[in-house]
Amino acid sequence: MDLMKLSDELCQLHITYAGAMNRVLSEVSAKGEDGIVLWLYSRRQETSPTDIVRHFSLSTGRVTNILRSLEKKQLLFRLHSPEDQRRVCVYLTDKGKNFAKETYTRMVERHAKLIELLGTEETVKFMNIMEHIMILAEDHNI
Repeated sequence: MDLMKLSDELCQLHITYAGAMNRVLSEVSAKGEDGIVLWLYSRRQETSPTDIVRHFSLSTGRVTNILRSLEKKQLLFRLHSPEDQRRVCVYLTDKGKNFAKETYTRMVERHAKLIELLGTEETVKFMNIMEHIMILAEDHNI
């Protein structure tokens, strides 16, 4: 089967199952504010807004708005770095850490439901393929 035919079939799957795909992804993904809180919690190191922009491929304005919202919710705070006053660092509050733990637990539970439906063997295959896709996408800036 040629590349364009496979690509066409993949696009058709995407279009045909767009609703289901959106539901699944919204149930198991960590995006927006939740994604940033989870990532900050997993890093457990000094992080700048620029690090967030790079990691999530978001605009600086979008990250600024998200950080402002998370500060209002008292999930994080920003401080100037003691080593370099020009650098702003982002830190989770205790409330933010608890939120991250709870959010991660819910994600694990949602993933477990999908794994149960798909089966362990198929899930392992899927995870290997997804990891390979993500590495290729990152390496080739797709």
